[in-house]
Amino acid sequence: NNTPLQNPAGSYNFKNASWATRVGLPNQDYIEGFSQPGSYYAVGTKVTVPNPVIYTVTGPTIDAAKITILFDGGFADATNGSIVGTKVQLKIQTRLQGGVWADVIDQEITGKTNSAYQRLFRVPRPIGSGTWQIRVVRITEDSTKATLKNSFVLQGVTELVDIKEQYNYTALVGVAVDAESFGGQIPKRAYLVDGIKCKIPVNYDPYNATYSG
Repeated sequence: NNTPLQNPAGSYNFKNASWATRVGLPNQDYIEGFSQPGSYYAVGTKVTVPNPVIYTVTGPTIDAAKITILFDGGFADATNGSIVGTKVQLKIQTRLQGGVWADVIDQEITGKTNSAYQRLFRVPRPIGSGTWQIRVVRITEDSTKATLKNSFVLQGVTELVDIKEQYNYTALVGVAVDAESFGGQIPKRAYLVDGIKCKIPVNYDPYNATYSG
């Protein structure tokens, strides 16, 4: 939308923005993070500090999982009489089954809403083969007051397989941004492309692709 993702000084204008480029080599790596439609599995289990929720990915070829977190009772604090925003910190961890848990996402969610609210997170497969697991951990203490609504459940998991298209001989850009930054709309994209500068014969007409002599 005519705003650079990153400023010349290195700071970012949008949260959770990332991108990858390929320059058009004869044999180049595919860009991760672009997946085919996946299979959704409902979970619906509440996440508390003493009871994190573990999900075991079913397929050996699954590259990533989309985690749906649901604040089913709203997300607000009315402890002092007026309804204000609140915040919750959570972690999403992965491991190969039987291995050590590693943090993938450490997120503090802030805001205010009286209705149910969802957040989605993409979790990549840990390096290695075999069955892998995902664990959702609540860091913020569980609410003990009816006036503080910040409980959440692991609503479901969508298992994803990346589209492993290399697009050899093609220069391309893959961009991922937070939909919340654009009101759920797909933003307009524009690119400043630096092509390869190469010398051409003096008798070549590049506009008509013809030679004279």
